[in-house]
Amino acid sequence: AIADDYTVTPGHKSLVVAMGCFWCAEEAFEHYAPGVVEAVSGYSGGTSSNPTYRNHAGHMEVVLVEYDPAKTSYQVLLNYAWRNMDPFDGTGQFCDKGSSYHPAIFYDGEEEHSIALSVLDKILEEHSWSAVQIEVSLLERTTFWKAEDYHQNYYIKKSDSYAYYKERCGRVDRLIQVWGDKEYHCYHDLDSACFPTATNASGVEVESEVNVKGVPVTEAGLL
Repeated sequence: AIADDYTVTPGHKSLVVAMGCFWCAEEAFEHYAPGVVEAVSGYSGGTSSNPTYRNHAGHMEVVLVEYDPAKTSYQVLLNYAWRNMDPFDGTGQFCDKGSSYHPAIFYDGEEEHSIALSVLDKILEEHSWSAVQIEVSLLERTTFWKAEDYHQNYYIKKSDSYAYYKERCGRVDRLIQVWGDKEYHCYHDLDSACFPTATNASGVEVESEVNVKGVPVTEAGLL
């Protein structure tokens, strides 16, 4: 097993994704994705140990998403990850450019690899996109290193600064441009109107439970 710099509660599972700025990735998962227990900002994909914000060469900004497999699944959560990426930009995400912000889906073992490929294939089919257009990397999972405390829950602790950054970065506008207005709002809805249920890791449909921290939209600084 991979020795991550974060301990997942027994009975829970985790996944790691790179979606550009980890502040925004935290907010997206904790607010809208079903079954999420915690999203933790950090670094992964590189070879150096104990990376920091000022020194994480070779690593990407990522989030480790801890989830309850009785309430959601790797497959469900990957769909939320994709809808928070610009899949056509391999040079970074939105206003953040450079290798630190390269988008990536990490998989742990062949089963997750197969699921990740299946999710991608379905997205390509639904949107009539070609695989050669996609700049998101599918990578074998490596050690996750937790980011500094001041990065954690930034969208809650510094909601005004976060709101300003998110608006200036053009994240929402670009996501709507890529995915379409309806699809964007289906994946960014506190009421889960489009997805009232989620398929858990056992293949059972369960009621969607989102916004685990109970943060209102206004406090989160969403625009």
